[in-house]
Amino acid sequence: MPDQRLILEFRIDGEAGWRVQGADRISVDCGHLTLVRPTTRALETIPLSSIRALSIRSASGVQDTVLAV
Repeated sequence: MPDQRLILEFRIDGEAGWRVQGADRISVDCGHLTLVRPTTRALETIPLSSIRALSIRSASGVQDTVLAV
């Protein structure tokens, strides 16, 4: 069965680099992007207004790649 986790790459306003994070689930509600993290089941909420660029892909599409958080 393919890996169902998601890999997010995003850039926040005022930051020069990309952030890379994994998530089991992503939701968008009331102007916020909420990530449910796979290891801790912790929630992270990011205001959509602060995101300048966003890429979402399946972890199964990432092969032999080490991602830094």
